[in-house]
Amino acid sequence: MNSVTRLERHHLKLQPTFLGSVRAANMIRQPFTETDILALHDAFLTNGVHCFKSMNMKEGRSIVCAVLDSLEYYHQPGTLSVNQQPLKNEACNIYATIATLQPSKEVFIEFLLNNFYFDFFWIEANAMLFSCEWFSTFQEALLELNLERTLPIVIVL
Repeated sequence: MNSVTRLERHHLKLQPTFLGSVRAANMIRQPFTETDILALHDAFLTNGVHCFKSMNMKEGRSIVCAVLDSLEYYHQPGTLSVNQQPLKNEACNIYATIATLQPSKEVFIEFLLNNFYFDFFWIEANAMLFSCEWFSTFQEALLELNLERTLPIVIVL
């Protein structure tokens, strides 16, 4: 069973813009093949929503961090992850802050306008994140501000 089927079965809510990327997502494993490296660099350097599948979130995070380290391009990467373990590449995890906000699109938009200074953003999309009632509203706020047009947003499944 592929990840999209698993996502749909668990009623995980993704906005249509994000869901299209999920359907096109490839499985990425370490060590990387030459094709993987080219595809990841292309995704990490191109504005828009990109997605890849990994064996688990730990490996997915490892892949993101490895690519960010190899590029040496981004100065302020950010993430949304329920995993609160420290990030080695100094990325800022906004989960703890977002989870405490009133779950309305207006509040999320205000937060993003005042606090979202990232030049790269990834979402570690797992069942725990999708079970957060506010996640769908947060996605709407991201899309309303057209942030996918100004930076790469990578979804890790």
